[in-house]
Amino acid sequence: EMQEMARKILKLTREVCPEIFNRIECRGYNLGVCPENENRPRFCYHPEIPSKKEIKKTWKNRGKSILEQKMRFK
Repeated sequence: EMQEMARKILKLTREVCPEIFNRIECRGYNLGVCPENENRPRFCYHPEIPSKKEIKKTWKNRGKSILEQKMRFK
């Protein structure tokens, strides 16, 4: 639907002005983290980019382990 239309528009704009529009990527690629979470399309071009949910879980676990270490040394 909307994503398909966006891909078609991007394809057309790349044909007209490739020096500008060839640099456009998905938001996840530009941000370094995918903002889509569960809405990430199955055909995602960058599945290696972690989702916000994955990042939050990783940092939450790291925070817990740091606190546990500090509590042991008291």
